[in-house]
Amino acid sequence: MLRNDEELFLKFGQVYCTTINHGVVKGWHYHKKQIDNFVCVNGMMKLVAYDSRPGSPPQGLVNEFFIGTHNPLLVQIPPRVYHGFKGLSEPEATVINISTEPYRHGRPDEYRPGPTTHKKNSHMIGAAVMANRMMGRVFIWRVAQRQDPPKRDSTE
Repeated sequence: MLRNDEELFLKFGQVYCTTINHGVVKGWHYHKKQIDNFVCVNGMMKLVAYDSRPGSPPQGLVNEFFIGTHNPLLVQIPPRVYHGFKGLSEPEATVINISTEPYRHGRPDEYRPGPTTHKKNSHMIGAAVMANRMMGRVFIWRVAQRQDPPKRDSTE
């Protein structure tokens, strides 16, 4: 999935595994500090990301990633990028996230749009619905297809 000598690896916080039932959507949140590295190891899922970061080249763009058994990818989501995912497989898909920060139960680094943010951030609400319409204007964050590990020199 991810090695500590690969360019995508930044640092280790924690690894967790979750399942998502067919048709269920999880998330629509962002992190201020944490970077997520998602891999779907069983079944298929749709991961949607929306960039609301001011001044970011892909600001305002939505991207969809269909990842899993039939399209094995690791998708890295940077801080302050809204994201969520939907289960596409019956009965469920299995997802692993290798994040750069450990989960803090008292103060989780997880921010969701809600009633108090609706007017201020109305451009974010419903961005997942816009994803299909915006596929002509997408920015791909850091995506890696799994490859064989680099060959090591026998003298190491």
